Amino acid sequence: MFRYLVLAWDPLRPDCSARVVRLRQRLLRSGAWSPSIDVSGLFVATTGSDRRNNGAWPLTSGRGVILGRLFDIRGAAHPSGSGAAPNDALLEAVAQTSGASLIGSHWGRYVAVLQDDAGITVVRDPGGALPCFFRHLRGIWLVFSWLEDSIDLLGPEGVPPLDWEAIRALLLLGALGGHATALDCVTAVLPGQRVRLGAHAARGEMLWAPAAIARDPLDLPASRAADLLLQTSERCVGAWAGDGGRILMRLSGGVDSAIVLACLTKKLDPDSIICLNYHSPGADGDERGYARQAASMAGCRLIEAPRDTGYRLERVLALALTPCPTSIAGRLTADTDAAHARSVDALAMFTGGGGDQLYFEFRRWWPAADYLRNRGFGPGFLRAAMSAARLGGQSVWQTMRLALSDRLRSGAPSIAAGGSLSLAGPGLMDGTPDLARFVHPLSRATHGLPIGKSVQLSQLLFPMEYYDPIAREAGPELVNPLLSQPLVELCLRLPTYLLTAGGQPRGLARLAFAHHIPRAIALRRSKGGMEEHLSAVVAQNRDVVRTLLLEGQLVQRGLIDRRRIEESLSTARQAPAASTAEILTCVGIEAWLGRHEALRRSAGPRPES
Repeated sequence: MFRYLVLAWDPLRPDCSARVVRLRQRLLRSGAWSPSIDVSGLFVATTGSDRRNNGAWPLTSGRGVILGRLFDIRGAAHPSGSGAAPNDALLEAVAQTSGASLIGSHWGRYVAVLQDDAGITVVRDPGGALPCFFRHLRGIWLVFSWLEDSIDLLGPEGVPPLDWEAIRALLLLGALGGHATALDCVTAVLPGQRVRLGAHAARGEMLWAPAAIARDPLDLPASRAADLLLQTSERCVGAWAGDGGRILMRLSGGVDSAIVLACLTKKLDPDSIICLNYHSPGADGDERGYARQAASMAGCRLIEAPRDTGYRLERVLALALTPCPTSIAGRLTADTDAAHARSVDALAMFTGGGGDQLYFEFRRWWPAADYLRNRGFGPGFLRAAMSAARLGGQSVWQTMRLALSDRLRSGAPSIAAGGSLSLAGPGLMDGTPDLARFVHPLSRATHGLPIGKSVQLSQLLFPMEYYDPIAREAGPELVNPLLSQPLVELCLRLPTYLLTAGGQPRGLARLAFAHHIPRAIALRRSKGGMEEHLSAVVAQNRDVVRTLLLEGQLVQRGLIDRRRIEESLSTARQAPAASTAEILTCVGIEAWLGRHEALRRSAGPRPES
């Protein structure tokens, strides 16, 4: 489990320098951490580094380091061994541009920490695969990827207070996308952002401009676009695969994971790829038939594992301390993922995560509106409208009317978004919540973009989680190669009416990989799911869920409604007041709140050294 810690301070302040000496000694005493940079005003240490997946590249000047995993623009990897480090010209360019050159020359999973006469600069890669947070405490900046490391280092004073406005925003918006976390004084460096840490304040700027990329459409014939999508997908997945090591592949039976598997077998021996498929009873919970076809075509071994309907939700009450509450619905297999990875000696687990937004799964009329904005009226618009009507499941005339209405708008598209509010309590909307700091700043940069492209961009701004808060160090390294920067940038440039070729969600991806994935998967329009399985888990844990929510802080503060929870958890045969996913979201928030409250109660005096 690769992690890093950064201490930055003014070396002219003796009190800060003395305190850093004590903190440095405390960190290195365990033997688990290794210094990457240790100079006046800057100390960087990592743990969990290895030569194939993650490492550290100090700048030639000694005034900075790049952490994580790095590929050049062609996809070639830079292993962390000293003999294969990025060349001096690259490192010098990184130093001279305060990290800006990395955005155009390299991609991957990285955070760069740089030092110059103006102070310390932190740059996070546009994919945001490696978490990055910072806080300021008594003259010292602390930058970290894993909150528990910072708390262990700082002791009781490192326990940050909760930000209840963030919890309200999370319930209202469905996700936190801005700089602010759910902990006061803990701030996120956003993907593609550069943050300068001053004497007392931090200033951020976006180096990556996805909206500008999306405004430069690559309007190609479908066959050429498909070839380009195939090549870029293979290049990115192949780069992550590296040159060796066994991989566990989460194979759902859907298009995205089948594509990732096909790309992996282009680079690796099929014997080094072990596929894992989960199944459960219910109409949408068993995709073994599709997974078997994909694994057979790839020549890979397939493990078929049942989902645990007897899963005990008490397990999530011990989840790791994180800056924001985490979704638990997709984490119920964390322990079994870890067990299967250990059983086959796999250090990494690949998934098809991110494919919905990347390849455009949205089944709406938007591509017709996008065509009208990009190309205007003409014979092609009727074809685009017919395809979009098929995609959205509505008439051609209704599709054309909606597209024309959108063409006449002058501002940003109006798209309903936010969390599910069926459990909302009377206190959720008290006053006027300040949501601006919890919304990604680039969400306001979509002015002038076609509506479909605007939705796609807004969805791609949310990075997927890298660490597993349940399995922690026991879990395999999670790799979501479809969210690689070159592939994201390509799909931002490809118009939505190309991405949905033939009126199909992921239409261009299906065309590109038609001969590389099973025909049954390429043609399927249905998607598997876990709703019935999650419902069974909630039913199995009804007493735990009822106690946790009815006696929890969300009810006490009026953020969720007691009566609606009781109705949703009732055994009576009636429609529930909330979806299972919404109930589990609230369970995850309460578990997160409980962990942080317990930490604050237990925090006692701790000596500095």
